[in-house]
Amino acid sequence: MKYKIFFKNYKYEFLALIIDVLIAVIAFLVVSQFLAFIISLIVFTLSTFFIIYLRTRDRSFYYYPFDTWGQEQDWIGRGDLKFIKNEKCFEITNSDVGFILPKTLNWDDYRYELDFKIVNTSFGFIVRAASLSDCVMYQIFEDHIKPHLRINGEWMWMDKVRFEEKLNLDNWYKLVVICEKRNVRIKILDQNALSLFDRPFPIPLSMKVNRVMDLEGKEIKTHYLQNIDFDFGAVGVRNYGKERALVKNIFIEKL
Repeated sequence: MKYKIFFKNYKYEFLALIIDVLIAVIAFLVVSQFLAFIISLIVFTLSTFFIIYLRTRDRSFYYYPFDTWGQEQDWIGRGDLKFIKNEKCFEITNSDVGFILPKTLNWDDYRYELDFKIVNTSFGFIVRAASLSDCVMYQIFEDHIKPHLRINGEWMWMDKVRFEEKLNLDNWYKLVVICEKRNVRIKILDQNALSLFDRPFPIPLSMKVNRVMDLEGKEIKTHYLQNIDFDFGAVGVRNYGKERALVKNIFIEKL
């Protein structure tokens, strides 16, 4: 995976190097050395500016191996997202709001992959996060997955979906999430890349929720219709309280 991402990340540099070398060789074989030097210099300068231009554009993918200290610096949130040396991965726990990657804040359709291992209770991942208080979150438990919506800091949840076979807390699994418009497709693969779960989860346009406090601070139950707007937003991870999970090899790519 790392080598594949390395070549994907620097493919334009490799292409520019090959073109520079080929043109330089042809120039020295066909024209005088001085003219060949001038041609090579012009081509090298143009290819350098071209690479700089490509690097300053918005990236179409990001990769975080999460296998050493400091790789969480691009992520914002509160709680514990920390490196675990003996596992060579990161642990997410004790985070009510979770951690999101702001670089993907304006993305709409994308593919979100990572490896995860549940340590205690569950593993939560985030998509379509407009902020830490507005997002779509899914909790993966041993035997089911539970979708959540967070709007203005308030959590709402939908019906859980059970797995045909329980996950093993001793094993790593690969999560593949494909977000296209208001449809979120979730896949869970085992260590042999065999599919264990594959299901779409449409994001509702609206849903009824309960308000539990009135203006005087008394508990009440009032139903009202909440409009939901999650057409774009960042990816992230979240575990709250004693929930603990390990994560690594996070890859996000625009579709």
